[in-house]
Amino acid sequence: MRCIFCKSPSADSRSVEHILPESLGNVDHVLPVGVVCDGCNNYFSLKIEGPVLSSGYFRSLRFEQSVPNKKQRYPIQKGLITPGVVCDVHNDPVSGFAVDIPSEFAAIVARQERGQLIFPTTGAEPPQPYMSRFIGKVGVEAMALRLLQKGLDPCTIADEPALECIRSWVRWGKSLIPWPFHQRRIYDANASHRTAASPEAHQIMHEWDFLSTDAGEFYFCLAIFGVEYAVNMAGPSIEGYTDWIRDNPGKSPLDEK
Repeated sequence: MRCIFCKSPSADSRSVEHILPESLGNVDHVLPVGVVCDGCNNYFSLKIEGPVLSSGYFRSLRFEQSVPNKKQRYPIQKGLITPGVVCDVHNDPVSGFAVDIPSEFAAIVARQERGQLIFPTTGAEPPQPYMSRFIGKVGVEAMALRLLQKGLDPCTIADEPALECIRSWVRWGKSLIPWPFHQRRIYDANASHRTAASPEAHQIMHEWDFLSTDAGEFYFCLAIFGVEYAVNMAGPSIEGYTDWIRDNPGKSPLDEK
């Protein structure tokens, strides 16, 4: 076995690779041990997924949607009870929506006839390079999963020359220009969906697919709670995807066929 990113021998690896982090609700889409070596797995967790998930945007998103991390801990937001009491705000199935007030301020808050609780409902999005490398990493691993699902060897991706550039960008941050991605909201985060495969109403936390355009370009499309991200798997250009959107107004490659 060889790692699909660094191409190093990976038969001695011990960790599976979650294509999307468990902190975004993924427990099913996992690559077997050795498809991504332990070194790359640890690197992505600390250097790519860490900065993305710790951004204000994803912290607020996980708080709003009550998505736990892999240790089943739910995110907590810092809040402010006017005029100036800092507190912890919880929103999870265990405690519901609850506020932890420091004991030294409990009496002060209790005496107030009314007040305001202020906490962030969104935040700054991850810096472009981190988010770009994150989407590219998910894209390469999603390709490996497709091969695996077809009974093929996912490690053959390591020898695919068309992926050399994005592999270099994702794993080492090497590119002549920062790898662009397209971003848009395609449905509300809390929308109910019904499909032929899943006729019961359900929320979609994440989904992905690939798009091959008439111009011969190959894009990876990922939606996280209704926000679609698209990246060109072969080169740092997104114009072909914007052309596809222009020619297919109102559509997404993720729409059910």
